[in-house]
Amino acid sequence: MAKTWLFDLVHYPYDPSPDAFDPKMAAEVYDFHLDEWGRADELGFDGLFLGEHHFTAYNMTPSPNVMLAAAAQRVKRMRLGIMINVLPFHDPLRLAEEIAMLDLLTHGRLECGLGRGVDAQEFVRLKMPMEQARPRFTEGLELMKKAWSETNFSFEGTFSNVVDATIYPRPLQQPHPPIWITALSPETIEWAAAEGYPMASIFMPAARIRADFERYEAAAQAAGRSVGPENFMLCRNVHVAETEEQAVAEVGGAFGHLFGLFTEAALPTSGRVHTDLDAFYANDQYAYYREFFRPFVGMQLTFDQIREAGLLITGTPDQVREQCLQEMKATGAGNFMAWMCFGNLDFDAVTRSEELFAREVLPALRELS
Repeated sequence: MAKTWLFDLVHYPYDPSPDAFDPKMAAEVYDFHLDEWGRADELGFDGLFLGEHHFTAYNMTPSPNVMLAAAAQRVKRMRLGIMINVLPFHDPLRLAEEIAMLDLLTHGRLECGLGRGVDAQEFVRLKMPMEQARPRFTEGLELMKKAWSETNFSFEGTFSNVVDATIYPRPLQQPHPPIWITALSPETIEWAAAEGYPMASIFMPAARIRADFERYEAAAQAAGRSVGPENFMLCRNVHVAETEEQAVAEVGGAFGHLFGLFTEAALPTSGRVHTDLDAFYANDQYAYYREFFRPFVGMQLTFDQIREAGLLITGTPDQVREQCLQEMKATGAGNFMAWMCFGNLDFDAVTRSEELFAREVLPALRELS
């Protein structure tokens, strides 16, 4: 039985230029999303994941942890997760404390996604060398797990030091909430498999994701671990309407708005988006990301090409059901994460889409073995 989750980055859906930001409109966006997640809980979705990004209109949850604390007051059944906290940007001890708090506030329904971060502008603006991301991540995760499971512990690392400490509170789920990893590079995929962390994937065709999952399976088996579809999560942008024409009309501009925000947030810039990925991702630790981001530089893909690549699933309930099942079977994933509110998509259209998806698509995913 496949599980079905919602994913959300809470875009600012209006003029994304910094001087045009309207805090009153942003507050209304928050109100809609909180109401939306409460409805999703009633509609039968299994859970919700929120992401962390900084400095652009691509994401208005720079602290998904704070947003989940608010959501926990309205969402009483679904599991609530972070996909992801960018660990190198955090004090890992403070983050361990926040995660423990959230696990209690959600009564043990928390899912904890962690990653090292890949978006160029975030590292540039924080003046953090990207080659520090992996060592900060691995050290921070070690410290967090120690804080969750031990009392009166000490830790001496390159970036963090703690002496004779005990955190209050500690998680309800023991030894800690489930940890997810967003893995793109072969090195991270193999590391996540060896450590026993499930992984999620987005923005790639099904054949590429399947190859990554097979790499994960092989690495897990080499480490003596047994894995299955429950260890894999596929994320896709999804929009459903009564007719295909209506779905395309509603979602076309919104998906373009999404990728405009994405390229501004993720790609190296010097006042404007440029193509010098080789220079920015020169460190071998990020060699894979040079190739991952290259197709998005000056992207000229048509709407039909985006649909054919499987990056966007849209149409009638029957069409969306068929596409979702095809993607799940092609990739081997046991978790489907539907990103249904994105770009500047009309909020009423989002509500109708989620209701149609829950009624006509979600049951078929549940029956998928």
